[in-house]
Amino acid sequence: MKILKSHLIAVLALLIAVGSLGVSIYQANSPITTVEAIRVLCEDGQDGVDGSQGQAGQDGAEGPKGETGQDGAEGPQGETGEQGEQGIQGATGPCGPQGEVGPQGPQGQIGPQGPSGSDGSSGPTGPQGPAGPAAAEASFTVQGGTLETQPTFDGAPKFYGSYIKNGELVYVRISVDFDNITSFGTGQYYVSLPFPSKYDITIRGGHIQRVSNGRIYPITGFATAGSSTLTLWYTASSGQDEPFDYRSPFTLTVLDSFHLAGNYISN
Repeated sequence: MKILKSHLIAVLALLIAVGSLGVSIYQANSPITTVEAIRVLCEDGQDGVDGSQGQAGQDGAEGPKGETGQDGAEGPQGETGEQGEQGIQGATGPCGPQGEVGPQGPQGQIGPQGPSGSDGSSGPTGPQGPAGPAAAEASFTVQGGTLETQPTFDGAPKFYGSYIKNGELVYVRISVDFDNITSFGTGQYYVSLPFPSKYDITIRGGHIQRVSNGRIYPITGFATAGSSTLTLWYTASSGQDEPFDYRSPFTLTVLDSFHLAGNYISN
C-alpha cells in the first residue's frame, strides 16, 4: 500500500511539472490549461526523463471495514481418519451406596406332622438245636520207615497213632517204640498222618527220649501241601533242623522211643 501511494504522488508531481511547461509553451498563442498542456504533451511530445522518486508520504488513515460477506457453501466432508490407539483406562470410580434391603416376606406355616407308623413285631426265636456230639479220639495205623534202607522188626512195628478231627482241623498224636526193632535202617525217618495236609505244615511238638542218660531231644515233623508223609528232623546245636536218623542226634538203641503231637488243617 505504501509503495502504491509513493508512485501516485510521483506521477502527480510529474503532471504538475509538465503542466507548467505546457503553459509556458502555449502562452504566446493563447491561454491553455494545465490539463490541456498535459494532453498536448502526451499526444505530441516525446517521453520525458523519469524524475527521482520523492519521499514516501505518511500512511493514510485506514478506511472503514467493509461488510462481512455471506458464508460460502459448506465443502464436502473429508474421509474419516484412522482410529488412534486406545487411551489408558481411567481409575474406577467409587461404588455408589448400597440400596436398602427390602422387608422379608412372611414365612409359610408348617403343615402338621403325619402319624408315625407302628413298628413291626419281631418274630419268635426258634428253638436251639441239639448240641452235636463231641469229637472223639480215634486210632489210625501209622506207617513209617526211612528214605533209604528200611528198618526191620521182630513182629509188627510198635507204631501208635490217634487223632481228633473237628471239621477240617485235625489234632494228631504219634508214638514209636523201638523195643522189637532188629535193624534201624539208614536214611531220614518219616511217619504218616491220618489225613493229607491242606497246606505245608511244621509240627514242633515232638521229642526223642534217650533212656541211657534220661535226656530228651526235640524233633520236628514237616509235610508239604497235599501230602500225608511227615518227615522227621531234630534241632542241631547250631539251631538248624537236621534229618533225624539212627545216628543223629545220637545213636539209637532198642530202649529209646520218640513222640510227636500237633494240629494241622486237613485237605
